[in-house]
Amino acid sequence: MVIYSSRSSIQNEEVSALAIVETLAAVTILFLICYKNESLAPLALGSIIAPFLLLKTQRSIKQALNIADALLPLPFGILFGLYSWLARKSLPLLRINRAVFIIVFSVIALSGIVISTISAAIIVLLSIVIKVLVTTYNFFFHFLECLEAIPSNWRKVVLCTDTATLPELIPGAAESKLDGVRIVMLETMFAALARISKEGAIPVKIAGYSMMSIVIAVSFIPAVAYRLSLKSTALIWSPLLWAVNPIRKAENVRHYALGVKQLARNRIARGYSVFIAIILLGKFGIWILWLQLGQSLRQVLTSPAIDRYLAPEDIITWHLAAFVNAILSWWMFFRADEYLHESSGGQSDIDAPAKKFFKYVGTIKNILTIYTLFCAIYITASLSARIQLPPLKFILVPW
Repeated sequence: MVIYSSRSSIQNEEVSALAIVETLAAVTILFLICYKNESLAPLALGSIIAPFLLLKTQRSIKQALNIADALLPLPFGILFGLYSWLARKSLPLLRINRAVFIIVFSVIALSGIVISTISAAIIVLLSIVIKVLVTTYNFFFHFLECLEAIPSNWRKVVLCTDTATLPELIPGAAESKLDGVRIVMLETMFAALARISKEGAIPVKIAGYSMMSIVIAVSFIPAVAYRLSLKSTALIWSPLLWAVNPIRKAENVRHYALGVKQLARNRIARGYSVFIAIILLGKFGIWILWLQLGQSLRQVLTSPAIDRYLAPEDIITWHLAAFVNAILSWWMFFRADEYLHESSGGQSDIDAPAKKFFKYVGTIKNILTIYTLFCAIYITASLSARIQLPPLKFILVPW
């Protein structure tokens, strides 16, 4: 675990302490918004949109970068061409009397600000269009690849990314060597601001600062909104903590077992498993003592949100799926610890059984995760929809 994120730590899925704090803050803020509006609509909307923001793959990133390299330099060329023109026109005006200079320069500066805003909006709009088109194409033609990328992309945003790392208009721009892509990075824009502050007359600096500040603001807001929309719905999407990459045929078993035992994201998943198990065991205790509970407490527990999520009077199969997933998370940990102990003792013929265990248990965990996640999102949407959706109740036994 790191204190704050960097490009490399995000790529390696190293959990950031600051990212966790930001996620908890975003979840709390969204909860307060829902509470004040007496509606789960903001949470439901964010939860439904979230998967479409998590479909990027290495293939789609490469495609988006190539398209962006061809299209994005044009509005930036217009922007910097305008700045250069403004610099050339402003210097001769310094020799004219102050009144003429103020009027002419104000017109030029205002024009620069307007064109800067338009250029920035075009850059952001093009970035969004590129990502949507590329994501849509890959969703239809490389469907399974996109679905496999969702857990990793979610963890990178929610657990690994924080404000210490500037957002990207085009994913992968920081690692790209394409000039047309790197020019729209926020780091490049801030560097341009630094250059403006060191050269040119004061009026030119003012105009340059105004133009670049607008570009940065317009570019920054959508990228930050993307992060916050995912972080704020982390509670609903938290079952993705259970998702794992089943061991591959050519993967080293010892390396995989070490990851199960030591990686921070897996430690967080085990802690999350304990939390879920305690809640579900508590719900089971409430179910046993239901008739002995006071009337006021029973009214609280049967309020719409609590009743749909916890269903204190029923045994629900998606609760059982979550409980089983919590147990499997710890079973994988103990099995990984056992394998590492046996392998360090020189025992042979233990790789094949361990690989088979990790493969099948990982697959089961992923199936249970998809089912649990679907139920959580469905219930959230049904609680906030104006049109009442049919209740999602899978009762295991008719008690």
